[in-house]
Amino acid sequence: GNANGVGTALLDLENTLAELCALTCDLTQSSRASVACRDTSSQTLDIIARSSGRPHSLPWAMRIPIVGPRNSMLLVPEVTLSPHFEAHQIFEDMPNLRSIAAYWLCSHGNKEYVFSIWNPPKKFFSSPALLSSVDHIVSIMRGLLKEDGQHETNLQNVVIAEKTSPPGLAENSKTASRFLIETLLTKQRLLARNGSSYLALRQWRKPIKPYQISALAALKEIPSPKCETAIALEMSKAITSVYGNRFNHIVPIPGGSSGQSTSFSVRLAESIAKALSVPCTHFLQAGATPRGASHPKKSVALKPYATIGKIDGNVLIIDDVATSGRHIELATQAIRPHASFCTTVVWIAD
Repeated sequence: GNANGVGTALLDLENTLAELCALTCDLTQSSRASVACRDTSSQTLDIIARSSGRPHSLPWAMRIPIVGPRNSMLLVPEVTLSPHFEAHQIFEDMPNLRSIAAYWLCSHGNKEYVFSIWNPPKKFFSSPALLSSVDHIVSIMRGLLKEDGQHETNLQNVVIAEKTSPPGLAENSKTASRFLIETLLTKQRLLARNGSSYLALRQWRKPIKPYQISALAALKEIPSPKCETAIALEMSKAITSVYGNRFNHIVPIPGGSSGQSTSFSVRLAESIAKALSVPCTHFLQAGATPRGASHPKKSVALKPYATIGKIDGNVLIIDDVATSGRHIELATQAIRPHASFCTTVVWIAD
């Protein structure tokens, strides 16, 4: 039983790393990415995760030079001009290698882990946004490898990222928004809570959910109109494809924990209403709720929404994130007596 558990844990780790490698390729438009485990005592080199293909072993001479605890990153836009790769055996296996970006991840005893991006385009090396996005993915990989309990751990002189906000997200909403949009799973689902249905478009990616939540918090703290417009357009297209443009009112779920009438969900609703040429009606009374009230154990204590003005016809409720669905249930209960039809669309749902 324990042996099976160890095997499953290692497989889950490798699958998660492979998923992050594939994500990196999508972000950087690179040919492939991989995570290598170098055993310095036995001088073996194993590729434990790849963006495509199966893990495999390579000769020790194929390892990436320079990268290690004392030099955590190697960016080479033109490999043939780099002295580090002069007469390197890597060209025997990869004759078309043009550029490479390599990151030292961490060490466990005699084992060192290195993340490599193969043939990234030249724009990668001059793009702060792309470099920052990859830095966030590297931080996530370091955290995952640190948490892998199947290795002996030697943390002396090793810098490993904790599960906190990736560096710079709070200061750079543009990077946060790009990271969030690029990493969320696109998974359209019809969900319901106590008879209140809602369409969800995206889902957290479980291994990196804490980082995605941090990115969303940064985006809410420092609004990015360009990002909000992109999200609103995504939601508008989904609305018209699923329901058609048959709504008389678009109503945002207001405030959230901020209690503000200009919250993220309100801004999204206003942009969606503009895109669909439907009035955005602030029918639900905004009011502050305790932080964490979306948590299933806390959401049961939420009070019903008060209403403002009049509403009729077909009503679409908009929210940014649904955790338990309790806010949607309360919004639907407040609107349903006044509307002939009422449903909800959210961007992200657990």
